[in-house]
Parts: sequence; C-alpha cells; structure tokens
Amino acid sequence: MSACSFCSLPKKDILFETDTSRVREGDGAHHGHVQVIFKRHETDVLQLSKKEYAAFCDDLRTVAKAVQEVLAPDTLNYALYGNWVAHLHWHIYPRYKTDPDFAQPPILNWKVMGARVRPARVRLEPKPFSKIEKRKLKVTLEK
Repeated sequence: MSACSFCSLPKKDILFETDTSRVREGDGAHHGHVQVIFKRHETDVLQLSKKEYAAFCDDLRTVAKAVQEVLAPDTLNYALYGNWVAHLHWHIYPRYKTDPDFAQPPILNWKVMGARVRPARVRLEPKPFSKIEKRKLKVTLEK
C-alpha cells in the first residue's frame, strides 16, 4: 500500500480533513476541481460499512456545498471511477456555462506519466484555485 499516492498525501496538499476523508485540490484543468479521498486504503464503496459509506457521502456533500458557496458554478459534476487510482475517492468538478467543454464529461485531461491518454476535444487552460479561493474554501469547510 505504500505505493498508493493517496495513502501518502503530503500534509501541504490536504485542504480539509475529517475522521473519514481528506480533501485535496484536483489538477486545475477544471477550475475548482477537488477530490474527496477516503482515508483508509479501500478501492470500492462495497468495502465500506454502511456507517463508513454514510460518513463518506456526508463528507462529499459538505465539500460540494462549500465549493458551490465559494465558487458559485452553474452546476457540479461528480465522478467515482476506481480504475485510475486504486484508492476510493470522489471527484467534484464545478462546471461553468462559459467552459468550452460545458456539455461534455470532465475527463479530457487525464495523463499517464505526463502523456495525454487521448486527445482533448477542446483545449482547457489550467486554472488552479487562487490563494483567496483556497482560503475561503478552507474557512467554509471548517464551519
């Protein structure tokens, strides 16, 4: 399990933490993308007890509400893939009508060892959280 990048996240990469989950910023290709990562190394929701699953989903909802409050996107997309990084985690993608890929799934920028998995249908300019947005998100999550 030591090879799992999500099991060994540096503290500096963690935006927020609960008893169940860690939250970190995504790749920045979709502004405001965050990942809600189950703390213990599991690979599927079926491995969780009902109580753990409820807590994990509650964390997802809490983070989604904070992202909505801080960034005010037009909608949010949620993804739970499980075959890319073998560690249970949700993606939350804030989506804006001004996005060039608004009507498309937000999976265009995946890379393996730095190489694009498939050609992007549209070009997205990376836009990570600003320091102010990151601070606001942390404050909102800690309420």
